[in-house]
Amino acid sequence: MNPTNPALNDHLWWIASRASGLVALALITASVVLGLMMSGRIMRKPGRGRTMLALHEQLALGGLLAIAIHGITLLGDAPALLPGAARSVSEAALAETRRRGISV
Repeated sequence: MNPTNPALNDHLWWIASRASGLVALALITASVVLGLMMSGRIMRKPGRGRTMLALHEQLALGGLLAIAIHGITLLGDAPALLPGAARSVSEAALAETRRRGISV
């Protein structure tokens, strides 16, 4: 954490979750495109099959790992998961329970 930039600290989970989501999207897209190319005539050249299959599998596994990281980092950014109106209502309800001294 960077103590000189508190704004970065406030948005670190948000940045991490969005970045991992974009990486996941790119890897899964590349895996699908490569899979489609392998099924067509473009990649049907001698000696390319094993290499392309290995690359396709690695892209898919990397994409799944990035999806898992995306899900975990979204948990760190949990307050941002609520839509605007629902967040306002829940924050108002929480403030009301604190005002009345009711434990949550």
